[in-house]
Amino acid sequence: MKVCVVSTWPPHRDGIAYYSKHLYGEVSKAAQVTVLSNVSTLNQNRGKLLVRKTWNRNEWLYPFEILRAVLRDRPDVVHFQHGWLLYGDYLKSSLFLVLFFLLRLRRIPLVTTIHTVIKRDKRLFENRLVNLLASYFVSSVSILMVKFSNRVILHNPLMKKVLVKQYGVKKREKLTVIPHGIKRAVKMRVKRDYSFEVLSLGFLREAKSINQLIEAFHSLRSKYGNVTLTITGGKHAHDSQAEFAEFMQRIESEDNGVMVTRFLDEETLENLIAGSSVVSLLSSDDRFVESSGTLGLIADYEKAVLCTDITKFNVDLTNNVNSILVKPNDFEETSRALFRLYEDEEFRVRIARELKKIAKHRYWDIIAGKHINVYKKAIIDACT
Repeated sequence: MKVCVVSTWPPHRDGIAYYSKHLYGEVSKAAQVTVLSNVSTLNQNRGKLLVRKTWNRNEWLYPFEILRAVLRDRPDVVHFQHGWLLYGDYLKSSLFLVLFFLLRLRRIPLVTTIHTVIKRDKRLFENRLVNLLASYFVSSVSILMVKFSNRVILHNPLMKKVLVKQYGVKKREKLTVIPHGIKRAVKMRVKRDYSFEVLSLGFLREAKSINQLIEAFHSLRSKYGNVTLTITGGKHAHDSQAEFAEFMQRIESEDNGVMVTRFLDEETLENLIAGSSVVSLLSSDDRFVESSGTLGLIADYEKAVLCTDITKFNVDLTNNVNSILVKPNDFEETSRALFRLYEDEEFRVRIARELKKIAKHRYWDIIAGKHINVYKKAIIDACT
């Protein structure tokens, strides 16, 4: 089977790029995979996985550049990774529908993974008219995306429910739920410098509630001195450089046991995860139905996780069972959660073990196998 993938790819920094790297590394063990990406590095050719620079973000003609590459490769199926603003600004990002229409005309099987479904009842803009137009735009694009695809992959049942109930998507049989993959933990010996280490992971932006975590951590440190907080991440590819610089200036001015690092190589990051006592994944934006890629990175390491009680996390996690969930922007509740995780080691160990149970069903090789099955169904659909 030949699979042609349209996606971002590392070193481009967004969640879908890292998702694709893990997924197609496994899919390529069973199929020939060509990734049509936006990376500016040299072509990457690893056995049955070829990564080729084909398009640039925010350009008007990217759908035709992708189509030309697809027609040249003549794949059995095209797999398109969709994220809002992944391919450009509000207008350019929707031009992928031109590509979808042309692929449909040529009867080329198309599978689309929708990484984020936007809730229709959530406000995207303060201006009432702008918000109304944006809502109509999102609704139209979402419906057409499903219409032109032979199969659509979603990460959790709630995403499917929103598309069917709120957007009125008719053909439920097109929609397949495949969870976000989880990376297998790397076993290593770790030397701890502190008795309790909190690790915050993810892109560094206002919506990640970093200030909330720092304030709660300072409260913990004022009572227990042998604790540390490491904040690891960096700028998302779609964020403003000026806003990121201002945000980092505020964060890096903190002291008292807080260490801020930028993006790290894979081995260093795995060491940090393995050596941590608690991993914090906070966010304040609940407009979107999606699954956390960062959770997929750490779930197999048997670490207690502190998350915000929003859709991104509570679709997969249960409070006090396999995680501890706190309200968005609630310093006091976050502080109480940190104290509990520090003082109640039995609880911390228990929720970490429960989280690891999720991982064994979602390793990337298992998820890749589910994708192969969807590709086969899409090929049959396109022929009927």
